Amino acid sequence: MSIEAPTLSTPFLSDLLWLLTTGTETRRSAPHPVPLGVAAAAVHDLEQVGEVTWSGRSDAASLSVRATCRCEDDTLRRWHDVLRDRAHGAALPARFALHPLARHAWLDVALRLTESQTVATPAVRDLGGKTAFAVRDPQGVTQARADLTRALEHGTVDDRQHELVAVAWATGCFDDLFHPHGWEAAPRLLDAARREVEEDATYARISAACAFSGAIWDTGLTR
Repeated sequence: MSIEAPTLSTPFLSDLLWLLTTGTETRRSAPHPVPLGVAAAAVHDLEQVGEVTWSGRSDAASLSVRATCRCEDDTLRRWHDVLRDRAHGAALPARFALHPLARHAWLDVALRLTESQTVATPAVRDLGGKTAFAVRDPQGVTQARADLTRALEHGTVDDRQHELVAVAWATGCFDDLFHPHGWEAAPRLLDAARREVEEDATYARISAACAFSGAIWDTGLTR
């Protein structure tokens, strides 16, 4: 993918999912279920640096959180603290793993990307006073989407693309990786993604987490 281009370079899956689901739009917030996708990617980022560990699969999955945080990134440290406080020293069932992060993760990532100058904050009149965010390199996002499309069509998905697809598919925001919210991805991409996540542990765990978190989100309690 073109994530190695200067303005799209990031070590974090949460950044990449944010960038592709935002695309060429200017946004003050993200439509459901994108915040769940960013929250799931946040958990993946914490797992990559050894701050959380999954065990089990599907409904039996649980998340163990380190008591002490070693994160160098301030955003990861904040997410670690949220999950640690929710876990209370015990394993956190998957169904409780996402909605604590979904409340703030999208904005957390937007601010981190703004600090790295990957995202701009254009002056957009908004009576609600919310900051608007826009990707500085929309062509880079367009190319990244094209690269992911080609990888799915040709069966050449790499590890990072695989994790992106698994998280997005499990949280229901796969279509948003390619198009403005509300548009459906092409059937061939849906079929390729479905094959990609079959028997995948990440997909199974995040799906279990979403079963409860999605219901909580729909009640408006996370807003």
